[in-house]
Amino acid sequence: MNGATLGPYSNGMRFWTGPLCDFATLAAPTLEAPADGTTVDNPLPPLSWSHTEGCVPEYFRVDLSADPLLMGASLVADFHTPAKAVIPAEALADCTTYFWRVWAIRGAGTPPVSSTWSFQTNFASACPGSGSGSISGFVWHDLCAAPWDTQPTPVAVPEGCADRYNANGVREVGEPSLEGVRVDLGLGACPSTGLAEALTAADGSYSFAELPAGTYCVSVDALSEPSTSVLIPGSWTTPSPGEEPAVASVDLADGASLTGIDFGWDFQFLPEPDYGPTPTPTPAILTFNKNAFCRKGPSTGFREDMAFSQGEKALALGRIEDGSWILVKPLNLEVNCWVSASLADMPFDWKQLALRESPPRGLASIGGIVWNDKCKFSGGVNNEPLVLGEGCVSLGDGPGEFGANAKRDSGEPGFANVRIQLGSGACPATGLAEATTAKDGSYKFTGLEPGTYCVTLDVHHDGNPNVLIPGGTTYPSRGGGVGSWTIKVFYGEAKYGADFGWEFQHLG
Repeated sequence: MNGATLGPYSNGMRFWTGPLCDFATLAAPTLEAPADGTTVDNPLPPLSWSHTEGCVPEYFRVDLSADPLLMGASLVADFHTPAKAVIPAEALADCTTYFWRVWAIRGAGTPPVSSTWSFQTNFASACPGSGSGSISGFVWHDLCAAPWDTQPTPVAVPEGCADRYNANGVREVGEPSLEGVRVDLGLGACPSTGLAEALTAADGSYSFAELPAGTYCVSVDALSEPSTSVLIPGSWTTPSPGEEPAVASVDLADGASLTGIDFGWDFQFLPEPDYGPTPTPTPAILTFNKNAFCRKGPSTGFREDMAFSQGEKALALGRIEDGSWILVKPLNLEVNCWVSASLADMPFDWKQLALRESPPRGLASIGGIVWNDKCKFSGGVNNEPLVLGEGCVSLGDGPGEFGANAKRDSGEPGFANVRIQLGSGACPATGLAEATTAKDGSYKFTGLEPGTYCVTLDVHHDGNPNVLIPGGTTYPSRGGGVGSWTIKVFYGEAKYGADFGWEFQHLG
């Protein structure tokens, strides 16, 4: 400087501050631009990367070549500084695919290296199509050790999770690959399949090569084999969270290598959350506040298995969804049955009990036989002595006080075409349904809900007089023209034996 006049000046120089990275912890650089598989229109495209460890290597080395293996001389001159951007040493050729990577140098050890990316040059948009494009990516297990519903909600969202339950959709270091998943490729925007398919390799990778420029649909259907055997149960986290199938529409430039079309899968029950040592659970003991029936299923429509007395205790094993019925085990017996939650005091949170399925709620049936109850006798007229024979019983000391024995003996036939009535509730009740006895005298009512029913044989009903009169019932009650049964049925029960014995008057 001479007064206020500037004189000659030196070249500009740069320097870097910060500690040098330890070689043992030195990380590989992360490539930034040009993006992998893109096309550049600049013969001297800037190459940039990042390295954010809080320290700097001695310098970076950049390999740039048209050789995919990067075996030849680099088109970037050595610059021996930790700068994170550089341009080629000379103009690149047009219509050419270039490959590049960056090394972080510190000492004489083998340096960590970035992934290898590629880009194409097309300075005037006049390069011919090559049909040599490719699409590739990975299918991986997106880890989230979500707590189960029976565990307390964690204070912080678990590592790898987007919320309490779902993985974050980011492929992170250490997340495992998924082998044997089928990836489909279709022509055009999604949904589209049928052009090609590939199975993921051991490292979870797949690729489709020799593709012309265009729009493609890459998809994975978890509900189709062989993918189902690998993936289910679970759901997708990327590229389309929660959707099935997972799809990605991509635009492929001519000759481009499009990578990173990845699919993240979150298994429903894996990995298991780590809560440390499992505490010894406190048995869920309930106390009955009333006398209670314990049933085969969670409803009064199931038959009683046993009964508990007020003040008695039992071990709670499970529940139905709303907690209104509890599966219990008596403390001194190896049996399980269901009780109404309203009949017991529970000093614990019933929601922590495991959900248990109800036994099948099959419909019930009622049936029986109407038979000719015979009494074989002789005499009793013209002062001949009365001799009671097979099937007879004495009903008193007076003349004619005898009848059939109200038991179906061998050879006693059934009555066909007798009308039997069914009513809802205890007898007397009719009007719910009717059945006609078969040739062997049998009848049946099916499709019945649990409850109490009345089964009636009325000799005066419908066409019964044509079949039965004159005579009277012997079973279940003797005499008269009406016999009935009050029967209670539970889910799935078949109640047979609601029989009716009928004796013809003076005919045996």
